[in-house]
Amino acid sequence: MRSPSRSGAALAEPFVAAPAPPAPCVSVRPFRFDPTIVVDVPVLRWPRQAASRAATAERGSPCLLVVAPTEPPPPRWTEVEDWVREPLREAEVVARATTIARRADALDVPRLDARGRLTFRGRTVVLSERQQLVVARMLEHFGAVVADAEIVELFGAGRASTHAEALKTSMRRVKDALAPVGLRVARVRTAGYLVDRSP
Repeated sequence: MRSPSRSGAALAEPFVAAPAPPAPCVSVRPFRFDPTIVVDVPVLRWPRQAASRAATAERGSPCLLVVAPTEPPPPRWTEVEDWVREPLREAEVVARATTIARRADALDVPRLDARGRLTFRGRTVVLSERQQLVVARMLEHFGAVVADAEIVELFGAGRASTHAEALKTSMRRVKDALAPVGLRVARVRTAGYLVDRSP
């Protein structure tokens, strides 16, 4: 709509470019520990959307490229990219998108902030003060064993009971606290505990 000026002439409204439509994506459920978690994997046309592909790669996000029948595939691609050729088959698109979503997850690591908020796989849980010291150390050694003696020391520093049964209870609570974000706590007999991603 135009508004009249004092001279009676119409004033042109400034042109505002419409936002670019979001890239289409395929929604997959890559995690067995919680099949309700949905990961959206962008689907981009190659080479027409090469710029969008470059931006996605820079973020380290998974991306599925669709290559036209007469076009060559990209000469290189990252660990979290894959490509399919037109015409598309739904089963192949879902399978490849699921694979690269799992690859991207394998490169991700849990993050624990100073307030005890642990974030992983798009979810966040808040840990108690007594749990934070132990979990922080276990995340430093993600996928490796933290010795029993160190676990005892950390709980003691957090003013928690270090009695054998109390420690078992505390570690069971840690395990329950981490499960919703897709982390598992495993007991390695006579050695200690480790934390790793749930499949």
